Amino acid sequence: MRSGRLDPEDIRGIRRRFRDACATVVHERRGFLGEQFGDGLFAYFGYPQAHEDDAERAINAGLQICDGVAAVARQENLEPDVRIGIATGLMVVDDLTGTEPLPEGTVVGAATSLAVMLHALADENAVVVSALTHELAGALFSYADLGLQKLRGVPAPTQAWRVTGRHAASSRFAAQHGQLPPLFGRARELEQLLECWRSAKQGQGQVALISGEDGMGKSHIVETLRERALKEDAPALRYYRAPMYQSSALLPVVRQIERAAGISREDPGPLSLEKLKTYLREEGSDSSLTAGLADLLALPGQSEAVEGTGNDKKADGRQRRIERLLDVLVKRDVGFATERPVLIVFEDAHWSDPATLRFLGRLMKRITEKRVLLLITHRSDFSVSAWQEAAHLTTIELGGLREADSKAMIGWVAGGKALPAAVVDEIVARASGVPLFIVEVTKTLLQSEVLEQGPDGYLLTEPLGPLTIPLSLKDSLMVKLDKLGAAKEVTQIAAVLGSRFSKTQMAAITQLSDKRLEDAIAEMIETDVIRPVPGHGGDYDFCYPLLREVAYESLLLTKRRKLHRRAAQLLERVYPATAEREPELLAHHYAGAGVNDRAIAYGWRAAERAMAGRAFGIAISQLKRVLVLLPTLPESDERVESEKRCRAMLGRALAGFRGYADWAELDEARELLNS
Repeated sequence: MRSGRLDPEDIRGIRRRFRDACATVVHERRGFLGEQFGDGLFAYFGYPQAHEDDAERAINAGLQICDGVAAVARQENLEPDVRIGIATGLMVVDDLTGTEPLPEGTVVGAATSLAVMLHALADENAVVVSALTHELAGALFSYADLGLQKLRGVPAPTQAWRVTGRHAASSRFAAQHGQLPPLFGRARELEQLLECWRSAKQGQGQVALISGEDGMGKSHIVETLRERALKEDAPALRYYRAPMYQSSALLPVVRQIERAAGISREDPGPLSLEKLKTYLREEGSDSSLTAGLADLLALPGQSEAVEGTGNDKKADGRQRRIERLLDVLVKRDVGFATERPVLIVFEDAHWSDPATLRFLGRLMKRITEKRVLLLITHRSDFSVSAWQEAAHLTTIELGGLREADSKAMIGWVAGGKALPAAVVDEIVARASGVPLFIVEVTKTLLQSEVLEQGPDGYLLTEPLGPLTIPLSLKDSLMVKLDKLGAAKEVTQIAAVLGSRFSKTQMAAITQLSDKRLEDAIAEMIETDVIRPVPGHGGDYDFCYPLLREVAYESLLLTKRRKLHRRAAQLLERVYPATAEREPELLAHHYAGAGVNDRAIAYGWRAAERAMAGRAFGIAISQLKRVLVLLPTLPESDERVESEKRCRAMLGRALAGFRGYADWAELDEARELLNS
């Protein structure tokens, strides 16, 4: 610390500069400032807009804050001491103002308390993360294992990790998957790309655009082709656009050259500059690249060479320097193809800055008669109209996998061990053909208690109930939900109604005008959230069941209960035939509304119907829900009798489902009946 006592006004000014340094980093990473606690500060990533890489953003922000606070401390002649804890979890944000910082008590959830406790574990100028944050960020960072920690208020020991640095992986896919898994259901698309590669090797430069929603496997098919090119000893340049750096000019190019030159972010400026010069000299690049790249890398000692001199220096702004640099970079990449064919991969073009898009456009024009395949991936909603005139252009749209391919992928995730047909069908239905969903849902089920491993495969120990959505999918699903804007709330209401709903039901539940409801439904169809049900005019279902579940979970509990009550009353009043035919639907809505006596009545009715039809799995689910709800009723002889009857029926249902395999359940039912 600075010698002598600090004046209170000086302390206030220093704290303000510390907070400003933190706020700058948080905003750059699209985070949101929360309340202050003493000298500490909360920051939230995923609110008000979710991003699929929020865990990565939070860790990067933490590391950058450590550096930024150290710089401020040095200016004030103080010893830097910043400790950061990062936790991941579902939070409730009750923000009516939309202002920063969020008022105290606005954000509620266990993750805030966990983050504070992890912060207390951190050493000076260190970042400590929870197990879930570590899992989501994958191998994008390096860590030190802090082991299981006993934290106050947390019943079980908690795993903690200290972040020790960043990994310079060429892509998020490479960092998080390591060894390449098999490629399912993409034989036709891969053959198209291989044909492009064969043509490129003959001197007919090719451009291939691969589009698809998140999780469809764009990076996977690119990595497969890249491995084949590398086996042929062909250079493969890989550019990757990170979503948090959309305003950074030519960042993918800079990062690719940093990796190739071995430049670390911890290297001092002079060493980085020397590594850059050595790399460019060894690859025979134009010497003018050194100055331009040094400018983008913010390396010292090159400003005069970059900016020019005299009148040229005054007239030549940063924009013109970038334009000159673009031409040199294009010349460099094309130049690699003079000796061998080259594969140039550019991932996630939808996040690109204008300079990078101009770089790609110029590259397309220069490779027409070169031995180059330029492979670009992007989301389906990204406009590529400016590239449609490119010579030798191939466009590939990745859709969902067919059922057979989905099942083959499930079998691979299960390690070749057989899964019950009901489980496989459930995964196929929930994952909707999205490869990422298939993998993550299968992993979640394999780790659940409903499956146990037998000699010939996995066995189902009980009927499948609601599944926990894998944490690795929640962020990407919330991104799609947040993009809906005003239609997001209508989507959440539709999620309460279930996987299928009608426009009439929505009008009654939402109480919106016809125009607003029609606009919202049109937006939901346009963005592939819902789709019309063929042959059922006015009915819709969700394109992705997992998205419906995330939309449902994102509703505040009080609002969710209100909507469930409306839905139940609507069914009883307007659709009595449905209420009679599907009592389990009424049981679901009344349970969600917290009207437990009605939920129990309909649940019992649903169980009786299921037993009559020998649908033992449905009966078990309904009876177990009734047993959970019965203790919420006032104590009475009637409640005791209801529990006895429920357990007796549950025993018969279990016997029908598993052939008297669960003796513990049956003994419990028998003991209760005899008491």
